[in-house]
Amino acid sequence: MPSSRIADRFEQCKAAGRTAFVAFMTAGYPTKDDTVGALLGLQESGADVIELGVPFSDPQADGATIEAASHASLKLGTSLADCFAYVEAARGKGLAVPVVLMGYYNNF
Repeated sequence: MPSSRIADRFEQCKAAGRTAFVAFMTAGYPTKDDTVGALLGLQESGADVIELGVPFSDPQADGATIEAASHASLKLGTSLADCFAYVEAARGKGLAVPVVLMGYYNNF
């Protein structure tokens, strides 16, 4: 079975006897310009994996904080294409941790 960056990271954490730190942030929040720096900041703060939330207009499975961040990001025009661009730009600046996009099925 082929390995993945995420599975490899969890194995590294397990081998080190520690729990993985999976950080979440909403793409495009608080501003679109802050997203790449925030991704890099999460890595610098020790995140093992980053879950990047794709903003959605009706995030029913999320709480009030993520819902508010999602709505604010959408008001700025954040799109799915932007989410990929943020990750690509952050990779170009040294982001090495695995990133997984989190979104709603009807958003894709």
